[in-house]
Amino acid sequence: MTSLGAASPDHPAASIQSMLAPLEISKDYGVALFAAEPDVMNPIAISVDEVGRVYLAETDRYRDAVFDVVTQKPEWLPKDLSFRSVQDRTDFLKQTFRHHLTPLTRGSERVRLLEDNDRDGAAESSRVLADGFSSIPTGPAAGILAHHGRVWFQCVPGLWRLEWDPESHAVNSAQELHDGFGVHVGVSGHDLHGITWGPEGRLYFSMGDRGLHVKTSEKTLHYPDTGAVLRCEPDGSNLEVVAHGLRNPQEIVFDAYGNLFAGDNDTSGNDQSRIIHIVPHGDYGWRCSYQHMKGFGPWIEDGFWKGDIDDILSSSGYVSQGPSGFALHPEAGSRNNIPGPFFICDFPGGIRSFDLSPKGASFTTSDNRKWLWNLWPTDLAFGPDGAVYVSDWVEGWPQPEKGRVYRITANDEASAILGTDVRSVIASLNAMGSPEQVAEFLGHPNRWVRREAQFRLVDLGAVSERVLFDTLNQEASVFGRLHALWGLNQMGRSIGASDQSRHVRAAQTGLADSHEAVRNATLQWLAEKPQWKLFPDVMQCLQDANQSVVLNALITLGEWLSDKRPSWNKSQIEQLITSLEHLIEKAPLKGDSHYRHGFHFLLSQCFQHPQAEWEILNGWMDHESESIRMAVLQALRRMGDAQVTLFLGDDSHAIQESAVRAIYDARIDEALPSLIKWKPSNQVNSGAFRRWLWAHEMVGGDDEMVKLFAFLIE
Repeated sequence: MTSLGAASPDHPAASIQSMLAPLEISKDYGVALFAAEPDVMNPIAISVDEVGRVYLAETDRYRDAVFDVVTQKPEWLPKDLSFRSVQDRTDFLKQTFRHHLTPLTRGSERVRLLEDNDRDGAAESSRVLADGFSSIPTGPAAGILAHHGRVWFQCVPGLWRLEWDPESHAVNSAQELHDGFGVHVGVSGHDLHGITWGPEGRLYFSMGDRGLHVKTSEKTLHYPDTGAVLRCEPDGSNLEVVAHGLRNPQEIVFDAYGNLFAGDNDTSGNDQSRIIHIVPHGDYGWRCSYQHMKGFGPWIEDGFWKGDIDDILSSSGYVSQGPSGFALHPEAGSRNNIPGPFFICDFPGGIRSFDLSPKGASFTTSDNRKWLWNLWPTDLAFGPDGAVYVSDWVEGWPQPEKGRVYRITANDEASAILGTDVRSVIASLNAMGSPEQVAEFLGHPNRWVRREAQFRLVDLGAVSERVLFDTLNQEASVFGRLHALWGLNQMGRSIGASDQSRHVRAAQTGLADSHEAVRNATLQWLAEKPQWKLFPDVMQCLQDANQSVVLNALITLGEWLSDKRPSWNKSQIEQLITSLEHLIEKAPLKGDSHYRHGFHFLLSQCFQHPQAEWEILNGWMDHESESIRMAVLQALRRMGDAQVTLFLGDDSHAIQESAVRAIYDARIDEALPSLIKWKPSNQVNSGAFRRWLWAHEMVGGDDEMVKLFAFLIE
């Protein structure tokens, strides 16, 4: 390991060496101290902007004015589990501390800015860009993203957008885009975090199992008892939940092809932390009540944490015991001689690198290894200067009142293995006024450059549209074609499409592309904006040799059905159902849960569509194929439909057990009386048997309890 660092009055050379000495990393890399206490304090998240400025989300309230019902306040648990909104939690805290409210408002969460203006590898400027985040329900600050003079700051209960002047360092505006995150006191650290750019120009972020109850002008997002991944436009509009059922997905990351992943923390029980492939409408199985059950309840007993049961999606594998910060090498996919290309903070311990390989419709982890070790890393970020920046908590679980940021670079013998310095390229393209010039960078080997080029083209407006179409049709690089598609999606949402027929032709081109990532990106675009002329093309994707393309086609068709408008005709519905029947019959009951998830989602939309072919679909409830019956059951569960009771008498014990879980776990109240009338055989598993007993406690009267005892005696 090579250790570098610039000495200062606060950090003399000997002090710097003592901070760096414990760190372990390959001799191919050098580690420098970029900044340390008192210039950094309790850092949780880090972001680097397009010119190389470093931003931190820091906490001063964690485990002080922000509590934990497991380690600090177990007596609060019954009340805490009853909360349905942040206001419920706030009212409880006010009442509990009514004689002394001061502890609830002490300390403030912060946005800190670090600048290395002389480019010597160490920050010479540290300033608090924004603070005052200290209201009763606030904290901790756990997510940050900076771009072109704007900073998105995640601090329970809100998502904030700050706009600041790089010359004066003045914050000109601070707008809370959304609030309502952090319903429960819950487990500390299970917060609002992970904000990152989606490939199509939206913001994506995660919320831990402290839950959310967020009201927008259009709807209410009510997921109070589980974690989720969400997305919205940069101005906060069109907020939606992408997937749920997560415990604490500290950070999320997109790969170079637009696939989304999260690192979800375990319970410290007999489960493992998970690398999760996030897909729309996915449920990954966790509910916060499991935390407080003996042995973590069905999470362990029924194996929910493993997934591939009911409609719970499987993980891609295990790489770390405490996943925190998560990042992708900016030149992933462009070069073979790079580490990773995924890097994840393993808190506490260090940073691991690993890879993900396609497996069916999802992925599996591989090549997991230690990269940087012997620290308490909360987050990491690749900068446009070819360096990796790591925020270090330093020590312990309470606030350490310390903090470090390390800058890791490649040594000469490992030339540019962490990526090249592209700051001058980014500055140049952001000054260009010609779409044709900017478009030349869409296929650049470095994602920093590709994304900036895409965003610049969108900023230039409608004059860029033709250039994006031309790139999609003519670009040899798969990344150029992808960013052209993502740019068209982004532009269509921001300024609208000037030529619908051209958009149809672009989608046709994308669906016929030789690379599955381009086909997938096109289907994801079409899921948001149906083009009925392309129905045959999307249906053809159901026969694609790549299962990820089939999955995206299923989700796209489901989204089109969810529109509920009479755009579908009877012939299309029949064609869809016929294709779906053949696909499900060939799919196994176990393995590749992501693939089957597509069936379940599409079927649930088929059942709810006004033109649904009920005669055909109802016939599937006693279909000879167990796979089809199970798919129908999962679709009905997603809908909360009491017809799930029809499967309590199925010949398959697996389907009976799944029906019991559907009724009890999804709380289909109308079906509970049928559940207590069901008589479990000796072949059903203990989980189904327990739910049957608990259902009697919930809704059973005296007669039902007498029958229960008689049955048990027999």
